[in-house]
This record gives sequence, C-alpha cells and structure tokens, in this order.
Amino acid sequence: MYAPDADPIACVAAVRGRLAASSVPPELDDLVAMISTSRAEPSVAVRVHGSSDPSNILLADDGTVTLLDWEASRLGPPAIDRASITFGLLVRDRPDLAEQVMAGSVGVAGFLVLRLLYLHSNGALRPKVLRVARDLLHDFE
Repeated sequence: MYAPDADPIACVAAVRGRLAASSVPPELDDLVAMISTSRAEPSVAVRVHGSSDPSNILLADDGTVTLLDWEASRLGPPAIDRASITFGLLVRDRPDLAEQVMAGSVGVAGFLVLRLLYLHSNGALRPKVLRVARDLLHDFE
C-alpha cells in the first residue's frame, strides 16, 4: 500500500537502497538512475482503484468505461492507477497504448519503475517485460 501522498521517486530510491547492488540487472539500474534524476509532478490524493490492470477495465461499444473489483480502492496519487494500467498494457504487448496512458508523466514512470523493482525482488520480473519497459521509458528521457 502507498501513502496518499507517496512520492514515486523517493519510493524508488528507498526500494533500490534495500536491494543488494549486484542483484539488480544493469537495465533496471539504468531505469532507476534515470527516474532518480527526475521530479514527479505535484499531485493530490484522490480515490484510486488500486488494481487498475486492464483486466479490470471494461469498454462498451458505446465508449462507456467500467472499472471492476474496487476492493483495493483507497486514497493515493492518481499516478498509481496509470502506472498499473501502463504495466498491464506492456505485459499484453501494447506499448503503443502504454505510452498514451503514461503520457510523459514522471509520477507514472516512477511507479512503473517501482513495480519493476518489486517484481525483480520477488524473482518475477520477466526479461521481455523489462526490455519493453526500458524501450518505453527510453523514449521518456
């Protein structure tokens, strides 16, 4: 869980600081270094979904969007949900849509890198996901 006023850049630095230096792949460390020199845009706490993976989003033919499964809802920075959607789109091989959702947001990029660090620390970061995220965030620089 994130605090309502969580700063994604500070979160990335804190998590990276807890991981052994040799355990992090150089590509992921490059993303950490890139995001660490950025400043997240200011945000206010809003009601966030908390699990806004694309599998929890329904899009009707008329354009109506419905979000499912609100049990993880809480107050937090809106970049958390956008980062979750961005990640879900990367996993589904849709970097084109992921780029649109990220829309140049440092906060979204920060929470995305944070998620990659968590996945790495749990041994669940797939090389392909890291490569696609790196390509997306390379364009972000």
